[in-house]
Amino acid sequence: GTKKAIYLIGSISSKTKLAASAYLARARGIDLTPYAKILSEATGNETNVYVRMNLARALGKVKDNFSLETLTKLIKGDNDHRIKIAAINALKIFPYDSIKTIVITSVNDSNSSVSYTAAEFIANNGKPADAPTYINAARSCKEWRTRASLFSAALKFSNDSSKRYLSNEIINIYKNADNLYEKCALLAALSQYVNNYLFIAEQTFSSNNVVVGSYG
Repeated sequence: GTKKAIYLIGSISSKTKLAASAYLARARGIDLTPYAKILSEATGNETNVYVRMNLARALGKVKDNFSLETLTKLIKGDNDHRIKIAAINALKIFPYDSIKTIVITSVNDSNSSVSYTAAEFIANNGKPADAPTYINAARSCKEWRTRASLFSAALKFSNDSSKRYLSNEIINIYKNADNLYEKCALLAALSQYVNNYLFIAEQTFSSNNVVVGSYG
C-alpha cells in the first residue's frame, strides 16, 4: 500500500526505490498529502534519475507548498530534461496563477523538449489575461515547435480583435517556413480561431505535400 511505498523510497536498494516510486507515481486515488515533506526531501536527495522522475510525478498529486517548492527547484536546476518535463507536467494540480511564472520562464529552456512541454502546458492551462505575455514569448522564441505552441496559446486566449492581427502574423510565418512539420504546427495554431478555417482548408486541399495535406 501507500504507507509501505513511502517507507520503501528510503531503501538503499535502487530496484526497491524504483518499484516503490513507480507505485506512488502511477497509482490512482491515493492521498499523498500527509507525506508531502517526506516525498519532497526524498526527491531532493535522490540520485537515480528514474526514481527522481517518479517522485516528481508523485508530487503532482500533492497540492502543498513542499511539493510546489521541490517541483520548482527541479524545473530550475535539474540537469536531466526528463525530470524537468515530469516536474512541469506535475504542476497541473496547482492554481495556474501560482505556477505561471516558472512555466513561462521554462519556454526559454535550452532543451527543446522542455521548452515545448512548457508551451503545451500554457496552451492547455493558460488564461486570457496573460495572452499578451504568450504573444511576446512566441515572437521571441526561436525553436519552431515551441513557437507554434505559444502562438496557439496566444490565439486561443486572445480577444477577437487580437485574434485577427495575430492570425495574419502566423500566416506570414507559415508562408515563409521551409520546414513542413513547422507548417503543420502553425496550421494547428491557426485552428484556434474559427475565422481561419478557409485558409486552413485551402492549404490542406491545395498542398502537393502529403504531410501538410493529411495534417490539415
